Amino acid sequence: MKTPIIIFSIFITCVLNAQNLKIKNLKIVDYEIQKNGNVEISTYTTIDKKGNLIVYSDSWDGKNFFQYKLTQE
Repeated sequence: MKTPIIIFSIFITCVLNAQNLKIKNLKIVDYEIQKNGNVEISTYTTIDKKGNLIVYSDSWDGKNFFQYKLTQE
């Protein structure tokens, strides 16, 4: 009888804690390796400590900077 209760408790704990995950160090880089061996970075994304998603983009229309505020929704 104790085993099912323990397994159920562990399961519920995992499910509830999974909802509270926070990303602390996210970095995403989009790059392309050219034929001559150079690496060209086209997009760089990171999250700062305040929860802002910061995107630097070097695309066909020039260099761009975007900043988004992430919420719990």
